[in-house]
Amino acid sequence: MNPEWLQKPTRGDSIKDQALISSALDWMAFDINRPVNEAVWSSLHSIEPMRLRIQLFDSVWWMYFKAIQPVLRQEDVGKI
Repeated sequence: MNPEWLQKPTRGDSIKDQALISSALDWMAFDINRPVNEAVWSSLHSIEPMRLRIQLFDSVWWMYFKAIQPVLRQEDVGKI
């Protein structure tokens, strides 16, 4: 959704705009259901059979996101 993400870090505040949230959910639904990802979901489901696809997506996304842009705790923000 944000083509400048790697060059421009994400915002630290909450998004409350309904249209933006709806757009983000549409992007997630598109990504989750792409045929190219089908084999991956089967593999992930075999590792975590009790999780829904959206839960698997969330877990994978956060692992990737934290590797690219570590999440700062509020108490660490002033130290940078």
